[in-house]
Amino acid sequence: MDKRAIDYLKKYSEDLQILSINDLPDPAAVLPASWLQVLSAREEERADMMLKLWQPFHQELENVLVCLKENLISVDLTYHGSGYSLMYGIKSGDHIRYYEGRNPLSKNIPDRISKYWDNLPEGLSAFYEQLHNGWFYFASESMGLSPVERWSFLGDDQWNIVEELGTLDFSLNDMLTVYGNGMGDYVSLDVQKPDGESILWWHNKAPGRSIDFWTAVDTWTHLGLIN
Repeated sequence: MDKRAIDYLKKYSEDLQILSINDLPDPAAVLPASWLQVLSAREEERADMMLKLWQPFHQELENVLVCLKENLISVDLTYHGSGYSLMYGIKSGDHIRYYEGRNPLSKNIPDRISKYWDNLPEGLSAFYEQLHNGWFYFASESMGLSPVERWSFLGDDQWNIVEELGTLDFSLNDMLTVYGNGMGDYVSLDVQKPDGESILWWHNKAPGRSIDFWTAVDTWTHLGLIN
């Protein structure tokens, strides 16, 4: 990664470091084995190797995978206050967007969320356990799956829209936000229901009901990659 790219990333995380696995005293103790294989390869080979790790999720994230296959140009190991991550460099027109995928081995699932882990939609827990603890646009920490440490419930916040909506037929305290678009809107899951019934929670209009979780995640993430 060149100095200009590093300087850009440091605008959003001053303590960010770009590392080689040779900089780590015991890489196998802190990084997934799959990451080590990618990071041990030549830089020009890493993108293709990383995409193979995404293949188990090709049905859930079809549009995202198509975009990555066409535009992923770099994968680098980084370290900052939230630990080790992989930084993806993705072509977008005449510039590069950087997406961060955090380390699944170091995720810290809050107790109030861990008890609902088995109610997550199929594939979601596997993504967080095998690939990344969230994957999102680095500059805004949005437009992608959030790290589990940043998951919350809609009931944790006050929403002006609730007064306009009147009586809801679901509890905000049961709606887990796992994906934010950076503008106050979320893909949310009802943790009380198997496979987490999904809604799109808008901060300024009625929620979208009976949505397919992965379709929403794939669509929003793809829009962030291409716009």
